[in-house]
Amino acid sequence: MTETECGACSYRGSDLDDLRLHWEEAGHGPLCEKKPRQFRSFGRGAKVVALTGLGLAAAGAGVFAVKKAGENAELVKENARLAGENAELNAWAGSLVAQLAGALARVGYLESSTGAGKTLNGYRGR
Repeated sequence: MTETECGACSYRGSDLDDLRLHWEEAGHGPLCEKKPRQFRSFGRGAKVVALTGLGLAAAGAGVFAVKKAGENAELVKENARLAGENAELNAWAGSLVAQLAGALARVGYLESSTGAGKTLNGYRGR
């Protein structure tokens, strides 16, 4: 459906009957199809300002990218250091788990009737 507008004012609509009624009531000119919006052409000064702004934005983006690349290299080094610490801590945690398992096994043995009897007999001199 084509959008139409009054030729004399800014009244717009898609229903031709409403536009015809508007035309008769307001006494405006005939209906016409909407024309594409015309853009104002900018002068040379505006173009220079726009291109300068784009150039500065591109230079700023380049500086930002270089700065981020430097930060990225530092983060990669920090990540490698933390990965080494993580491996050491995992090994240490593994040895603690093994010690805990051994201690729990010993406690379980000592709490059993066989282990308790052997422990008491050991103190009696047998």
